[in-house]
Amino acid sequence: MVLVIISAFAGLALPAYGSAVARYRLDSAAYELSGELDRAAAHARMVGAMVTIRFNVAGDTVEFDDVPHRTTNATSYSIDLRESPRDAGIVSADFNTAEEYTVSGFGVPSSGGVVMLQNTAAARQLTIDAATGRSRVSR
Repeated sequence: MVLVIISAFAGLALPAYGSAVARYRLDSAAYELSGELDRAAAHARMVGAMVTIRFNVAGDTVEFDDVPHRTTNATSYSIDLRESPRDAGIVSADFNTAEEYTVSGFGVPSSGGVVMLQNTAAARQLTIDAATGRSRVSR
């Protein structure tokens, strides 16, 4: 009887645990991407040169041109949002009808925009401010 009760509770708790893990992974991906976007703008200001950020919606990747990778010597890199532990996808990226934007040597983006991320449990929105270049995550 005790095993039946434990199994019933486990059966109820497992789906909730799975969706909580998926939401955590999506939040992790959204905040990591937000940090990388802010780091790219800071790099553009620091070196006084333009950088380009491209969102590949079909491939769920974000490419950073002329921004050095944090741990390697590569001058450009990309983030695959499908890779674990992120497990997220890009639903849309809109920067004045384009899926990319540039950041000037003053850290100012060519346009503001919105990026929608999603996985099986939830969706998150990243908003890039046109005036400051700062990104913000919202639910």
